[in-house]
This record gives sequence, C-alpha cells and structure tokens, in this order.
Amino acid sequence: YGIGGNLLTALNAEFEFMMVPPANIKGVLFADIGNAFNTEKQFCSEPNPEQLPKSDPCVPFGFRDLRYSLGFGFRWQSPIGPLRFEWGFPLDRITGTALLRGEDPLVFEFNVGTGF
Repeated sequence: YGIGGNLLTALNAEFEFMMVPPANIKGVLFADIGNAFNTEKQFCSEPNPEQLPKSDPCVPFGFRDLRYSLGFGFRWQSPIGPLRFEWGFPLDRITGTALLRGEDPLVFEFNVGTGF
C-alpha cells in the first residue's frame, strides 16, 4: 500500500546458493516478517484502533499484527552491478475493501544493487 508509519519492524532470513557458477547466478529462498506502524496518535481518528485491519497504519504496534511472506529469486552479479529478481508470496494476504485494493497472491520485485 502507499501508506505507512513512523515505526518499521522487519526481520528477513535468506538462504543463498550458487545455481550457474560460470555466469555467477545465484538462487535465493527467503522469509520476511514485518509491518509499519504509526505511533503518532494525533493522525489517527479511529477511537478503537485495535479493531482496525492489519493493513491500516493506525494499528498500534503488536506482534500479532506482523505480516509474513515467503519467496524465491535469482541474483546475478552483472557487469553493471548486482541484479535481483524476486517473487514473494504473502502468507496472510489482505482482501480488498471499499477503500483499499486487496493484495496480489504473488509480488514481483526487480532491484539493481544490494538489498541493504
């Protein structure tokens, strides 16, 4: 979603392995856990934020509100720098509402450079 918060909680675990040694192409399997939270209560108008869906940035921080995904990808150390092609699968996918579009069952990400 295009909304966020001022507190980010994230955990990432990756298993990287060589797939095509001559071309320096690696495979990766990963698990992600995290969410963004808004700790500035003046920006939230909901009197009972505990009843909001996990996708709302006004949900107070809590471990029960973390989001989970698994995925795989390919990484190539190209002549112009590292290229990453990754596909993630949200495990607790959010369905759409009248105001927000639901999450796709598969998310693709392309990145030039390192992950951090």
